[in-house]
Amino acid sequence: MFRALVRYLIDPERNTGGGGKRKALLSGVVRCSKCQAVATQGWSKKNAAGERYRIYSCSGGRCITCPADTLDSFVVRKVIGKAEEWNAAPATDAADEGQEAELLAEETAASERRTALAEMFAVGDIDASTLRTGINRCDADLTKIRAELADLAAERVRVDLGDVEYLWEELDYEDPDRIDYVRTVVMQVCERVELMPRGRGVRAFKPGHCRITFRNP
Repeated sequence: MFRALVRYLIDPERNTGGGGKRKALLSGVVRCSKCQAVATQGWSKKNAAGERYRIYSCSGGRCITCPADTLDSFVVRKVIGKAEEWNAAPATDAADEGQEAELLAEETAASERRTALAEMFAVGDIDASTLRTGINRCDADLTKIRAELADLAAERVRVDLGDVEYLWEELDYEDPDRIDYVRTVVMQVCERVELMPRGRGVRAFKPGHCRITFRNP
């Protein structure tokens, strides 16, 4: 769990910039499929009745716009389905456990070799050059082993998405904290959410207007 958490926290893709809380669920998350710029929340032009509604539009030049409420609902439905599928999957298998045991044994052996080198240098059995060469080799081995252990852990540990069937109840646009929670779940499940061209004059949202690439469980 520790190795998986470290791998997640140091992932540079997590640094999306900005420190303020967004009031729109997918603002800064969904991207334009044409130019890959992030989409931001805005408002439509007034209709014949003088009403406006929330929209997401490409920040790179309004390549694509989409009704926000219907897109939010569509993405949340897809996230709930995928999260439930993830949590139903087996967490590990015997092959992974065997590989982990071997790597842990190698990690222990490399650490012990490193300690032994330092002790040999302290009593004068080896010189500084030999110590540096040995330490560098042990450190390289440990880096490789720990990266493989982190890979195993990240693949095995399930994403704790809680009771995803209640995700709808968290979608409160008046509470930025609850929107942040739902957005976090969306970003855990989705690698990429893209707006697709809707065609000239098309206003109604259709499933083909959004393309979601899910992360591997």
